[in-house]
Amino acid sequence: MNRTIVILLHIVCQVFGDVWLSRGMRNIGAVNVIDLGSFIAIAIQFLTSPWIWLGIAFLITSLILYLVALSRFDLSYVLPITAFTYVLSTALAIFILREHVSAPRLFGTCIITAGAFVVGWDEQKQSR
Repeated sequence: MNRTIVILLHIVCQVFGDVWLSRGMRNIGAVNVIDLGSFIAIAIQFLTSPWIWLGIAFLITSLILYLVALSRFDLSYVLPITAFTYVLSTALAIFILREHVSAPRLFGTCIITAGAFVVGWDEQKQSR
């Protein structure tokens, strides 16, 4: 697998894992770990939620792809490029989770995207 495919797959799996976990937690509700009875009830809900399991599966896949990327490429390249997860997370939060994203949050996401683009562009320039 080439660099772009490995990192893009990692990003997609990371973001979808987070989205599915968020959806699962919204179905479960607020967690109170102080009360043992509530904790056991919530643990049962965790274990029976298909959204939680789907999120875990995506995040495990993401971790494996991240380890593959780290075994092949410099951390100083991989980590900034994975900042694209913020962009995709924001988009999916809006379209799948129906979250309202404020203008400052959206602006911050654009700044992160610009930084990741600069890192990727610099790496492309150096590899020629």
